[in-house]
Amino acid sequence: MQIEVETKVQIQNPTEIRKKIKTFAKFKKKIQKQDTYYTFKTTKNYPDERFRIRRSDGNYIINFKHRESPLKKIQIKEEFEFQIKDINAFKRFLKEFNFKPFIHKIKNSEVYKYKNTNIELNYVKHLGYFIEIENITKNGRITKAKQEINEILKKLKIKPQQINNKGYTRMLYEKGIKT
Repeated sequence: MQIEVETKVQIQNPTEIRKKIKTFAKFKKKIQKQDTYYTFKTTKNYPDERFRIRRSDGNYIINFKHRESPLKKIQIKEEFEFQIKDINAFKRFLKEFNFKPFIHKIKNSEVYKYKNTNIELNYVKHLGYFIEIENITKNGRITKAKQEINEILKKLKIKPQQINNKGYTRMLYEKGIKT
């Protein structure tokens, strides 16, 4: 288990924000993440019990997060993930135990690094551009992770009222976009 400390901001001008990021952070990579979210619920409401399979760089990673309220400026989540070698066998397992896909998300990211914190400039299909500022840490380093995130927010001149920590999947679901 690891602790994810993060915040997210929807942006209108990715070119301008990219220039600001490059003044203090180091570019790491561009990556596409294709996520399919699964649940066992058969409800018409957004399912709180869910996990994702992420396909990225030819790998499949299963991820589950224990979440706090999305209304907080900086979120802290317990994050559990592991890699799957045989995705077809795992999907067969999901089908056998009645797990159903309910959202598919495609996110194209530019990843930058500042100290121990990643800054992602993301384009999420159907939603637009976002900045995610994320620090993966251990329990005893949460305060330090929050300090780095606040430092980045200050450097980018992002005000607390600009922060939107609603999940991408919930935003897609509310727009009626499933795949």
